[in-house]
Amino acid sequence: MKFPLSWIRDFVQPPGTAGELAAALTAVGLPVETVTTASDGDAIFDIEVFPNRPDCLSVYGVARELAAATRAPLAPPPAVSQAASGQSAAARAKVSIEAADLCGRYVALLLNDVRVGPSPEWVVSRLIKVGLRPINNIVDATNYALWELGHPLHAFDLDKLSGPEIRVRLARPGETIVTLDGVRRTTRPGMLMIADATRCVAVAGVMGGAETMVTEATSSILLESAHFSAPSVRRTARALSLPTDASYRFERGADIELCAAAAHRGAALILKAAGGKLQEGMLEARPAPPVPRRITLRPERVAMLVGTRVETTAMTAQLAALQFQVAPRGASLEVTVPSHRLDVLEEVDLIEEVARSTRYDAIPERLPVIQTGPGEGGVHREGHRMERAIRRALHGAGCHEAVSGSFLASALQARMEAVPAEALSSRFVAVTNPISADADTLRASLLPGLLSCVAHNVNRGARDLRVFEIGHVFRPAAPGAACETGGDIGIIETVSLGIVLTGDVRPRHYLEPARAAAIADLRGLIEAALAEAGHGASCLPAAARPPFQEGRTGMIRAGASRKDDAIIGWYGALDRRLESLWDLRQEVLAAEIDMTALCGRRERTIAFQPLPRYPAVSRDLSLVIPRGRLYGEIEEAVREAAAGRIVTVRPTDQYSGPGLPEGTYGLSINLVYQSAEGTLSSEEINDLQGRVTAALSRRCGAALRQ
Repeated sequence: MKFPLSWIRDFVQPPGTAGELAAALTAVGLPVETVTTASDGDAIFDIEVFPNRPDCLSVYGVARELAAATRAPLAPPPAVSQAASGQSAAARAKVSIEAADLCGRYVALLLNDVRVGPSPEWVVSRLIKVGLRPINNIVDATNYALWELGHPLHAFDLDKLSGPEIRVRLARPGETIVTLDGVRRTTRPGMLMIADATRCVAVAGVMGGAETMVTEATSSILLESAHFSAPSVRRTARALSLPTDASYRFERGADIELCAAAAHRGAALILKAAGGKLQEGMLEARPAPPVPRRITLRPERVAMLVGTRVETTAMTAQLAALQFQVAPRGASLEVTVPSHRLDVLEEVDLIEEVARSTRYDAIPERLPVIQTGPGEGGVHREGHRMERAIRRALHGAGCHEAVSGSFLASALQARMEAVPAEALSSRFVAVTNPISADADTLRASLLPGLLSCVAHNVNRGARDLRVFEIGHVFRPAAPGAACETGGDIGIIETVSLGIVLTGDVRPRHYLEPARAAAIADLRGLIEAALAEAGHGASCLPAAARPPFQEGRTGMIRAGASRKDDAIIGWYGALDRRLESLWDLRQEVLAAEIDMTALCGRRERTIAFQPLPRYPAVSRDLSLVIPRGRLYGEIEEAVREAAAGRIVTVRPTDQYSGPGLPEGTYGLSINLVYQSAEGTLSSEEINDLQGRVTAALSRRCGAALRQ
């Protein structure tokens, strides 16, 4: 937004060059993006005015900020220079407000005997500098006052108003209006309109109507200055696709106390440029004046948030320069907020004013002291401790954490889970207004995002990867289930852990060859992560399940054995047909765990035990195992058969080939027995070996190799 420095200097005369003044404005939070020079040598500031600062959408607002920043005196807004005369305005017209919740004040001045024509050169020059096209002396006067004070005005041809009167009311069904741009627009119920006795003559806060516009034949004017509800103007301007300078300001918030001053300033400009007379009195409708906001400001709170102590006298001077009224109240200050500062609602807003008046570059850089609650890190949400523990374990195992987006293409998710097109709505949560076709559903799994991360790195030469992510996933709730979102479609939102491995887990060395990641490595990561979080895990083979390969898929149960039927996740090797989606040319292992399902489970108790006092005994078993039986089943059978005495079970060799029955393979395992009660005798060890052999035969079909 452009502001000529010469116009700003009408109200404040700070010392310094244009560059120095631009730097002063930027330092107090009103950034000057560029400073250009007009043909007459005037400096033009292009200022970024933030949406919460409508008070700076005017020359006077910028001058007020510059005066506070430089401590230069600020001149008051210009007043009417000609006394009113002639017939009373109240005898000529009337105004009323029928929608008091959308219009807080309506002010009107009447002018007679004006002569419509070109504007004076000084008006034209300044309007061109701010980017406006001059029209005539009446319209230009309203635009000049708008840019000078920040409050929109509108001039009606008084003789074209029926009544003549002004009524601020809601639009009626089917009502239309031809706006100043020549377009006939159909209003909607709820839109605020300006009407006379018979028809709509303007869209409130947006644009006037063509039927009552000022023309060369106009001699009498009703000059409007009103305050309209910001949400109402915003909705109307959007619905009619009609953004204007007036709506831009009204929808950000106008100063209700500026209505009369803006009307008189506009009238003074018209009288100066077009002649005429101002009629006696001001027409006004005002349901209820707002109560000024008063906020208590505590100096100790300022010191805590700003990071440095500001003297009370300095705070008082800073706020007074910004036109706040400050009065001492014991150890605190009672601050009355001026009507133009709509953004200052509570104490923290006043503290921001103190901080920027102190200048941000003058505030020392110090790390804040963060107060935490009881417990690790002061975090109380269920599952946070578990998430931290899992992160700790996976980071320690050399994994890198990834963060992916929550939106995915429905087609990609459908291929990952082998879901037919007719079942998409029941399996995935659709996004009502997706930003692109590739983000039309919420993610139901973390794996697509992790695979995209892996592909990005592999395609750039980093082929050995261990990555994980902890994040939220979303599924549609079953019909009749509770809705977490409060909308029409229930959404089940849970927290998942995704892990992906690819490439080598052991690099090539002159002493040993490289070793590619195996499913055993993935299982080790899963078990270690859940153990760190206080939960046991049992990784067992399972039937094929998308997106994993047949014969290389496993289920994760929340317990130490298959007797626990709580399935919390799946793992395996990614289906080769899916690897092409990410252009991956190497094997990828992945797992996903529902961490929300773990939150309600009791964590494993950690108990300390004395070091064993009695020796351990090692025994080997050489077995013939039917194909299809996996090692996890073997170890589980051994541990259950020798419960309380078995310390470790470790595979030592595997053999396939001649000498074995068809459909079998050989497996050698080492068993270590130990008792905390005494040294195990030969008879006890033989008994344990017999029990283990019988359990393996009964449960797994295994036999001792001869």
